[in-house]
Amino acid sequence: TLDELGILNPDQVFIQISTNDGMFVVSGPVVVTRNPCLDPGDVRVLTAVGYREEFRGMKDCILFSRLGKRPVVDMMSGGDLDGDKFFVSWKPELIPPRMHPPAVYAVPRSVPKTRHHFPMGNGTQHEISLKLLDHFVRSKLQFTLGELSRVHETVCDMWGACHPDARALAHAFNVAMDSAKTGNSPDLKILENHKKLPWAHFQVKDGAKPFQGFYRSRKILGQIYDRIDISNLIDDSQDEFNLDQDLILKDEDPEEWEKNIINYQALMRKFNGEFAEAIKKGEGNRTECDRLKEEVEKKYFNLIFGELMEDPTIVRRMASAVYYVGYINSKKAFAWLGKTWLNCIKADTLARRCGEPVAVVVAPPYSNLIR
Repeated sequence: TLDELGILNPDQVFIQISTNDGMFVVSGPVVVTRNPCLDPGDVRVLTAVGYREEFRGMKDCILFSRLGKRPVVDMMSGGDLDGDKFFVSWKPELIPPRMHPPAVYAVPRSVPKTRHHFPMGNGTQHEISLKLLDHFVRSKLQFTLGELSRVHETVCDMWGACHPDARALAHAFNVAMDSAKTGNSPDLKILENHKKLPWAHFQVKDGAKPFQGFYRSRKILGQIYDRIDISNLIDDSQDEFNLDQDLILKDEDPEEWEKNIINYQALMRKFNGEFAEAIKKGEGNRTECDRLKEEVEKKYFNLIFGELMEDPTIVRRMASAVYYVGYINSKKAFAWLGKTWLNCIKADTLARRCGEPVAVVVAPPYSNLIR
């Protein structure tokens, strides 16, 4: 919403939010942006002015200034106030220490008013062909959006979001996205120059093998991806489990595997008894139940892996055997005790399929694995 009264300075906003305890007015620095936020300049740091009597009726929205040479909403991916939604946070840890210059977004070019203003069934054959061609070109740009987004993500991961090529791709994406509204088309040379870059491993879907290969990302998105607990992606309501053969390392040392299976079968029975007792004790109190179950998991995690966590080769085979024993007995709580290493095994299996080097990961203590 726009401050029609002209009270707010260009770098100021007013935010009043409805809560169960009444109205809450934000005061102080805030970070504001909107999707698609591809360019570093799309993130703006503004100042929430706190309560103003003149704005008491403005609630559950963000009020922007009408002053300044350029509207602040236009600095965020070329936004406007026709229903756009904005991300706003006043948490200090999320507010950037500095802002980057905003990108310059294209303005609508002049389009002849008579262009294609007729139903598909009317007009000459030439006019209909022009309309179909125009529709095809614009549809092609929409298909290009996904590739632009993916290549931009790769370039940001490799060289950073402030790299000139990353900013050029962000600009091309925004031009392509608004092409139907502005009449402008992006320069796709930047896409052609980078589309053959290898994919980051977090961009590769299961079973896919990009022809240009992929690399193991060490940046924040790669780290977040590698820390995802894949055990949470399993539906506990299913009676039958599909064993993931990628997680089975039996062939690495068959003799050790058989010994582990025998040991873990006996250990699993003890684990199941204590785990069931924890559930019974915590019945009616979910927080207490979760705490008791985690204590049991921690106990058996340390019992199985404790002294060998510094040897990633051995501990991965142990985690694989625990997984196998748990799943053939339909005991997923036991199966996923070594979930950190199972995540690594899965990622490295994908790496081998694409001919990439694998990473050796040493897991931290249990207290740092489960939160």
